[in-house]
Amino acid sequence: MYYHIQVSLNDGAPVTSLDNPDLEDVKDKVLAYLLGEDFFLGGAAIRANQVKTLIVAKSQYKSAECVSLAYSRMPVGAKQVVLPGACVFGDERFSEDVTQSIIAQLKDNPRLRRKYAAVEIWTVGKTPEHLADLRSIVTSLYITAKDLLDKETDRRYGRFRLKAILIGLINYAAFVFFLWRFDFHKIVHPAIIVVEITLHLVAIFFLLFGKEYEPRMLLKAKKENIRQQVYDEAQFEELDIRRK
Repeated sequence: MYYHIQVSLNDGAPVTSLDNPDLEDVKDKVLAYLLGEDFFLGGAAIRANQVKTLIVAKSQYKSAECVSLAYSRMPVGAKQVVLPGACVFGDERFSEDVTQSIIAQLKDNPRLRRKYAAVEIWTVGKTPEHLADLRSIVTSLYITAKDLLDKETDRRYGRFRLKAILIGLINYAAFVFFLWRFDFHKIVHPAIIVVEITLHLVAIFFLLFGKEYEPRMLLKAKKENIRQQVYDEAQFEELDIRRK
């Protein structure tokens, strides 16, 4: 089976993606549409706020094969032009609309259920005078969740820094051991090497633990990567329902 997606935009021509045999990839795009997220389709970036409708069609043949079939069934002398998109969207002879079927398959997706729950918080059975209290509760929950995840980020980042300094200390200890075990006087006096390595380790210590000396690129990028990993594991972006 082949799947075809057509997205109608508020401004501009529709964007289509034809002949996709990967159903899971199609579901990912439909899920992004339902969640109001941006996604890529046919090499184009689709902005969520520009999407009007999304249609998914399924066909047994590729769109080009559908065109050939359509021409073969035309009366002799017909001059109608059949385009691949028109052949797989809206022509029940060659394809079927499976949009609602795919949406039904996604209804139990955890991310989608959280979004619907968030909408219910703001809409079901609530009057305007309740909105202030609800906004306060939701904001409190959001801040609490963010604080807990940030603490987990700091904990993981602390473990990373501890591992780095332990590796440095182990290397230093191994170096001192070899200096003590073997004779390096013929090359350079061990005391010079010890002083040099000690200063080097002190510099590493400040880089890892001193706020004023922390590298602005490498370590901060590492911490942001850890933070994003923690957020992704908790799907934290979906917890921010203040915009719903």
